[in-house]
Amino acid sequence: MKIKKYGIDRSSPEADRCLWRGYPGKLQGLVDRMKKYRIGGRMMFILLGVASTVWFLIRVIPKPSRAAYPCMRVAAPMMSSFVLWLLAVT
Repeated sequence: MKIKKYGIDRSSPEADRCLWRGYPGKLQGLVDRMKKYRIGGRMMFILLGVASTVWFLIRVIPKPSRAAYPCMRVAAPMMSSFVLWLLAVT
């Protein structure tokens, strides 16, 4: 029986490109490692939240103009959502 998803047959060589599993390329590898080590979404959110908060504070407190850097613009939403989640939990 051939099962098709996203127009790709799972028995075809194209199925090895991870398209039918839902995640492209290297992202699928990360998802597989998370499942292997049983790291859930909530734990990953907490780890990334703590890391982005520490990164943001270490970089921005000495020189506030760094908040406009691209890496800080990526860390800021994750940090703020983590801080809001902490406020809601406590």
